[in-house]
Amino acid sequence: SQYRIIHPSDGEVRRIAAEGRIERDPAGRPIRMVGAHIDVTERAQAREMLRESEERFRLIADSAPVPMWVTRMDRTRSFANKAYVEFVGVPYEQALTFDWRTILHPDDAQRVVEESIAGEASLKPFVLGSGPIQLRRTVRFRLRPGGLDMSDLYWLTDEQMERLRPFFPKSHGRPRVDDRRVLSGIIFVNRNGLRWRDAPKDYGPAKTLYNRWKRWGEAGVFVRMMEGLAAAGADPRTVMIDATYLKAHRTASSLAVKKGGLAA
Repeated sequence: SQYRIIHPSDGEVRRIAAEGRIERDPAGRPIRMVGAHIDVTERAQAREMLRESEERFRLIADSAPVPMWVTRMDRTRSFANKAYVEFVGVPYEQALTFDWRTILHPDDAQRVVEESIAGEASLKPFVLGSGPIQLRRTVRFRLRPGGLDMSDLYWLTDEQMERLRPFFPKSHGRPRVDDRRVLSGIIFVNRNGLRWRDAPKDYGPAKTLYNRWKRWGEAGVFVRMMEGLAAAGADPRTVMIDATYLKAHRTASSLAVKKGGLAA
């Protein structure tokens, strides 16, 4: 057991661990107890500092917008932050044992697993796919229900296109690129918080998506779409957003602020 004392020389509080053992005679009767009182103050302080350090790390990691985890030397996971849990779409305890290799895109699986094994074996920092220091190649994932499924692309239906078409601006000069493909890509990028350059190739060039988003946004096309759809299906005087918070797009920090403050 442990207890604390106030040292008589300096008044400092010290933590003491008491250990003892009973010695017995051949008949099993106790004859004496041998014990020791050990000053474990420094050990206790080191353990408390480690606990506080781990707690600070957890708070910082959980506030990070990217998946983070800690793996022990035996390759078992001891920690996963909130972004990682949301990314794989399973409860925390399952996230600790989740095998991320099972959701790798088939075209990337062999390369990524080989890079991971080699990196871990080196016991040195390494970059897997997209890293914080250098961008090498992209790692694609196919996530389970509850997480983002990058292989499940979004496409506007014929009925939805018919409802949106009256709001399309007239095309001047050469015909526009496939409206369904471009608008579906714009929705997919915004819904999943992607960078334009990370848009799946199925939607065409990322520059085309961005240019359409920028041009039609500045022209008020998307605003008219929302107002028109809202007016057709509900009381246009009331607009309600049912959410506890709204995440800003990762590129929101690069948006220019107009002189005099934000436009209403």
